[in-house]
Amino acid sequence: MVLFFCHGRIHWQFTALVKQDEAVVKGQPLIRFDRKKIAEAGHPDTVIVAVTNGKDDKSLKKNS
Repeated sequence: MVLFFCHGRIHWQFTALVKQDEAVVKGQPLIRFDRKKIAEAGHPDTVIVAVTNGKDDKSLKKNS
């Protein structure tokens, strides 16, 4: 899956490296994007990952 994000005249491409409902392991890349292109545009390259079943998954640990 390839996702596109547009901000004004700037266009970024994000490539999903896993499929929906696919099990992943710690450290496994989930998406690919060009950090340099985003930084050159003056934007942060922070990616938010939302876990929607956190209470159900006992293997998840909260880091504070």
